Amino acid sequence: MRDADGDDWYTARLHDGIAVDASFLTPAVNTKTWWERDPHDNIQSWGTGSATYLTIVAGNVGIGTTNPKAKLAVEGTILAKEVKVKTDISVPDYVFEPDYKLSTLAEIEAYVRQHKHLPEIPSAKDIEQDGLNLAEMNLLLLKKVEELTLYIIDLNRTNELQNKEIAELKSASGL
Repeated sequence: MRDADGDDWYTARLHDGIAVDASFLTPAVNTKTWWERDPHDNIQSWGTGSATYLTIVAGNVGIGTTNPKAKLAVEGTILAKEVKVKTDISVPDYVFEPDYKLSTLAEIEAYVRQHKHLPEIPSAKDIEQDGLNLAEMNLLLLKKVEELTLYIIDLNRTNELQNKEIAELKSASGL
């Protein structure tokens, strides 16, 4: 406990909850680390000096934010060795099914000219406004790669047929 002169390191205050800080002389000015719990609003916060570095609010964890709006909200960069995203979004292997309707390149060209982005891919404006859902975007990009693979297979087939026809024409004409 802080003595009347405030010359100690540790203080504890009770105010409808609990607050503990490890200070040098003046609380909240020379504070090194602190923790607070407010049972009325179900909030716990940890910090250093005047900066809050972790807050838990009603089951949401905030790092660098005092008002987390999701189960984990980070105000800043996240560095991880690996990130796994579990999703219920369908993996687009259906693109390889025989009944999948692949758009023509002319249809895609017309769409891109009009909308300035690929079909099914959010526009830059949408991403700026709504953010980017990594799981959804990765699966959309996978779908586009799979569609591109089908276009390349078709182009290769056409190229092989044309090469065969050219070789037959050369052979027939004696070249």
